[in-house]
Amino acid sequence: MKHILITLLFIFICYISVESSEFDLNKYESFLENTKDLDYKGLKEMYPSDPFNNSDSISLDSVNYYQLSNNKLNYTEDEIGLLEENAFLVTERHRYPTFIHGIYEIWKKDLPLYLSNDFFLNILHLSFKNIFKKLERYNQGDLRNALTIMLNEIDNYEDSTNINSDEFNNLINDAKLYISVAKKLNLPQEEFNFDSSIENEANHLLSLINDEKLAEISLFAETKRFYDFSLFKPRGFYADNQNLSNYFKAIMWLGHINIYISNPENNLVFELTDAELDRQTRLASFLSNIIENSEAKNHLEVINNRLIALVGRQDNINYNEVNTIIEGQNFEFEDLMESNNISKIRTELLQLKSAKQSYNSSFLISGKTIKKAEPGSVFKLLGQRPLIDGFITSRVVYDEIIHNEEKVKRMLPNSLDVLFGLGNNAVLSGLESELNQYNYSPNLASVRYLIDSYDNSFWERNVYTNWLAAIRSLNPTISEEGREQQRSYKKTAAWQQKTASTQLASWAELRHDYILHGKQPTSDVNICEFPDVYLEPSPEFFQHLINIFQIIENDDSFENRFPMGKIINVFDTLKTISVKIHGNITLEDNDRLFLKRILFDCSDWDCDPGQDVFTGWISELVYGMYFSKKYFIEKYKDPQMTVADIHTSPSDEGGNIVGWVKHIATGAVNLSSVVTENEEGKKTIYSGPVYSFFDFTTSDFYRLNDDEWVEKYSEELGNSFDNIQKPIVSQCYTTDSEGKRYNYEPIFETKEKLVSSVLNNSNNYDAVKIFPQPAKDYVNISLNIVNPLCKVEIMTMSGKIIQTNKYQFGGTGTHIININLNNNYTQGAYLYKITNGDDVYTGKLIIQ
Repeated sequence: MKHILITLLFIFICYISVESSEFDLNKYESFLENTKDLDYKGLKEMYPSDPFNNSDSISLDSVNYYQLSNNKLNYTEDEIGLLEENAFLVTERHRYPTFIHGIYEIWKKDLPLYLSNDFFLNILHLSFKNIFKKLERYNQGDLRNALTIMLNEIDNYEDSTNINSDEFNNLINDAKLYISVAKKLNLPQEEFNFDSSIENEANHLLSLINDEKLAEISLFAETKRFYDFSLFKPRGFYADNQNLSNYFKAIMWLGHINIYISNPENNLVFELTDAELDRQTRLASFLSNIIENSEAKNHLEVINNRLIALVGRQDNINYNEVNTIIEGQNFEFEDLMESNNISKIRTELLQLKSAKQSYNSSFLISGKTIKKAEPGSVFKLLGQRPLIDGFITSRVVYDEIIHNEEKVKRMLPNSLDVLFGLGNNAVLSGLESELNQYNYSPNLASVRYLIDSYDNSFWERNVYTNWLAAIRSLNPTISEEGREQQRSYKKTAAWQQKTASTQLASWAELRHDYILHGKQPTSDVNICEFPDVYLEPSPEFFQHLINIFQIIENDDSFENRFPMGKIINVFDTLKTISVKIHGNITLEDNDRLFLKRILFDCSDWDCDPGQDVFTGWISELVYGMYFSKKYFIEKYKDPQMTVADIHTSPSDEGGNIVGWVKHIATGAVNLSSVVTENEEGKKTIYSGPVYSFFDFTTSDFYRLNDDEWVEKYSEELGNSFDNIQKPIVSQCYTTDSEGKRYNYEPIFETKEKLVSSVLNNSNNYDAVKIFPQPAKDYVNISLNIVNPLCKVEIMTMSGKIIQTNKYQFGGTGTHIININLNNNYTQGAYLYKITNGDDVYTGKLIIQ
C-alpha cells in the first residue's frame, strides 16, 4: 500500500500542476491505469476527511424562543431528542407543497426564520425553469423554420439533379426521413404530409416513438440496431405543455438518433458494413452542406448558441466541423456520390476531438474480453450535451470497472458516487460496502482526479457548471482544524449528511431541468415579521448563483430577452450579508430589516397578515412567477416535486433485458429547526423549509414524469415504499410523518460512535445503583440527586431510544426512581443514560 500511495503522490504532482478547463479522456485513462490496484482503504487515504462530532449535545431549556417553537410546532419526544443531540432536526410531520408555503406558515406562527441553502437552490430551480421554458418556446420556432428550409432544399436537390443511382436515391430518402420525422414531431398539428417514398417508414418510426419501448430497427442501413425509445417520453417541465412535449420529442430525435461515421468498438450487437458507413457519412455531409448554404444555419446556430451558454457543447461531430472538411476538399454536391470522396471525408472526421464521445448513451453489448465497448463516432444535427455528473456515473458501472482482469458487473451507480466526484470526501463512508463489493475505487478516484483538475474558467463557463459549482461549494471542510471557526451544529455528522441531502436534491432539480439536453449515460449490457432571521452563511455559494443569472442576462445568444438585474441585486445583497455572518461581523440594522422583508416589504412590525400580495424580495427573486396568497398559496395544494432519470442499464448482471432506469427526485418540502448562536452569541432556535431527496430504480425502461412521481409518492405516503426507501444519508436527522426517528447512527465517520461513547465513559461509581439486574417488568435506580431536574433514557445497543422519563424532585440527596419497562423490550442488553444537571451517568442494563 505504501508503494501505491507514493506512486499516486507522484501522479498528483505531475498532473495537478497543470490545471485544465477541458475534459481530457487520456488523462483519465492514464490515472486509471496507475491506480488499478487501489482499494477502499487507499481511496480513503487519498481523499481523507477527519471524523465529525457525534452530536452537539445541548440543553433546550435556555434556548431563545424554544418554548414558543415547541408550543407552535408541538415537537415529539424523538424530535426533541434530535434537537438535544444534534442542535437541529428535519421532520416530515410538517410538510409543505413549496418552500414559499413553508416560509409563509412560519411567518404566521411568528417564529424565528431559518433561510437555508435549500431555499435558495430551489429558488434558482424555479427561476431557471421559467427562463428555460421561455427559451425553448423560441427554440421551437427556430427549429420549425430550420427544418422547413432544409426539406425545401432537399426537394430542390432532388428536382434539379440528373443523378440516378442507388447512392443518390438513398441519400435523398434518408435526408427526407431524418428531417421529416423531426418536423412532424415538433409541430404535429401543422399540415404536413410525408413524401410517399418514406411514408411507411416514417409512420413506423412515429409509432415506435409513441410506444416508448426498446426496439430493434434498421435506420439508414440494412443492419438492425437497438434504440431506446423510452427516452422520447416527455419529462421535466416539457410534460406541462403540449407544444413543449412535441418539441421534446423532436429534439430527442435529433439528439439521440445516431448517424454513424464509424462503428462502436468491441460491441457484439451490430456492425455496419463499409457501404453502410459510407451511406451515413454521405448523409451527414449532405445535411451539413444544406445547412451551410441556406438560412437554416442561422436558425440552428441561434438554438445551439443558447444551449452552449446553458449547458455546453454537443458530444458528437457537428455540421460546422463537417462543412470545414468539405470546403477543405473543395467538394460539390455531386462529389458526395463518390465512395473515394466519402472515405476522405470520413478519415478527416475521425481525426476530430469530437469523434470520441465522452461517454456512451446507446444500447451496446460488451463482449467477454477485457476490452471495453466504446461508442462509435457519430454525427447529429442537435446532439445532446455531455454532463460532468453523467461522466461520473458512466465510469463507475459495467463495463468500465475491471478488477483482476475481469469486468465487474455493477449495473447502476449510487448517487453518492456523484457527490464524491464533485469533491465531498465524507460520503466515502456511505459507499464503503459497494466499493468493497465491486472494486471500483480506481474508477472513482480517476473521475475525482479529473474533476479536481478543472480551473475556475471551467466552473464559470455556463449555467450548468455554475449550478454544479454552487452545489460543490457546500462540500464539508475535511479537516477538524479547518472546522474550528464553524458553528457547532455544522461540525456534526448529522448536519453534514443533511447538507449532502441538500446537494443531492438540488442535483435532482438540475437534472430535471436539463432532462432533454443533458446526455444520459447508459451502462453496457451485460416579516410582520419574524422575531429573528438566520441566513446560512455561504458566500461562495451565492456568488455562483449570481454567475448563473449574469450569464442569462449578458450572453448574446439570449438577445437581451431576460433582464436579470433585480435577481442579481437581491443575491448580491444576500452574499454581502452572508460574508458578514461568516466573518462574525455585526449586521447593520438595514441588513436585519432586509432579511425580515422576505415576504412583505414592511417598514415596521405592524404588517397586516391579511395582505394578499407578497411584496418582499422573494417576489423579485423568482423569474416569471406572480406571488400572491390567492394565486400561489391557494393554487399549489399538492407538493411541487421533481424527478429525473439519470442513468439506464438495459440488462442485469446476468445479461437479461430488464430496462433498469435510475431516478433521483425531490419529495415534499419538510420543516427544519436549527439551534445556533444569534448575533449576541445566544443560542436561538430557527425554523425553515428544507428539501427531501429520494433515489430509486424502475424497470422495463419505465421513466417517471413529475405527475407520475407525485402520484406514486402520494399513494404510498406513510407506507413502506416499494423500492423508494428513505435514503440512508438523511435517516439519522429526520423524523417521519408521526414524528418518529428513522435511524440513529450517521453514516459519515464520527469521532466516537454513540454506543462506544456510552460504554467507554460509564462513570456510575457510587452515585448510581441499578436493581434488580437483570430486570424484567421494572427497574429501580438509586441516584444521588444534585439537581431537582432529572432525565432517564433507555436505548438499544445501536443507540435507538426506547424510553425517556423526566422527573422533577423536591430537593437534592438520594432518591430511588422506579421505571416500568413497557412492551417495547425483548430479552438482551440495553444502555441507560441518566442526565442530572451537568452530571451524566451511563451504563448497561440487562433485561430478561
